[in-house]
Amino acid sequence: MRTDALEQWLTTLTPEARIVASTAIALNTNVVEALGARGGCYHFAFFLYEYLRSKFLIDVEPVVAWVNDGRDGYMMSHAWIEFEGKITDVSLTKTEYPEENLSGALIVMGEVIRPGDRTYTYHKARTPQALAILTSMDPREVAQDETRHVEMGAISKSPKQMRRFLKSARPESRFEALAKAIVLSSLPASDSR
Repeated sequence: MRTDALEQWLTTLTPEARIVASTAIALNTNVVEALGARGGCYHFAFFLYEYLRSKFLIDVEPVVAWVNDGRDGYMMSHAWIEFEGKITDVSLTKTEYPEENLSGALIVMGEVIRPGDRTYTYHKARTPQALAILTSMDPREVAQDETRHVEMGAISKSPKQMRRFLKSARPESRFEALAKAIVLSSLPASDSR
C-alpha cells in the first residue's frame, strides 16, 4: 500500500483501531524488517497484546492457530492478534525458514499493507487434509511442533504468562526493548489516552 493510500486508510479506522494499526506497522517496520527478526510470531502477538493493553487500555485477542501457504494442505502453527474481528499479523513478512516458507503479507486490521511472496490463509482449526498430512510426517517432529503449539496456545490465554514469556526473552527482545523501538509519530495526539 502506498504511503498516501495508507494514510488515507488509517483515517477510516476508529481511534482505537488506528492505534492498533499504527503500533503494528511500527513494530513490523522498526523491529521485524529493520532488525530482520524471524520466527517471532508468538513473541510479537504477545507483545502487541501487552503493549496495547498497558499503554492504551486496548484489548486485542492474541490468537495461536494455523496458517497455510497455499502450496498444499499443510498448516503450520502461527500467532497473530485480532481486534474488531480483524487479523493483524506483523511476523510473516520474515519467516523463520525462508527457504521453506516464503514471506507473507503484512496484514493490519484485515488489510494487506505490503504483499508477501506467498498468500497465507488463516485458520482457527486444522482441516482434515492438514491432519492427514501429519500422518506422513516424522512423528517426533509432529509431536515437538504440537507440544509447542499447545504450550503457546495456553500462554496466549493468560496475561500473566504472556508477561512472563516476554520477560524470559533475550534483552533485545524483551517488552521494554520492543516498546522503545516503536515510534508512533503518525498517531494524532488526540488519539492517545
